[in-house]
Amino acid sequence: MYHDFTVPVPVVKGKITIKKKGNSSFVMFEHDRVYDPDRKFNIPKRSIIGKLSEEDASVMYPNENYQIHFPSAVLPEERSEALSGSQSN
Repeated sequence: MYHDFTVPVPVVKGKITIKKKGNSSFVMFEHDRVYDPDRKFNIPKRSIIGKLSEEDASVMYPNENYQIHFPSAVLPEERSEALSGSQSN
């Protein structure tokens, strides 16, 4: 699930990839590489960390993986409506 706020797309040389699927573009973070000796090249291991904003390609809507791979990133406070939505009045 994607959050309802945007954050800047991380700038990590060689680790960020944009993958377009349909009308959406997803931001992927390469967190590992595994060497395949039969094919003789590295296979990247990537996780989707967010979805690009349609209005501004320099920001994205992060998901849970963003917080896993960038724990020091400062995220805006979650809105109280999202937290109180599961509570009954």
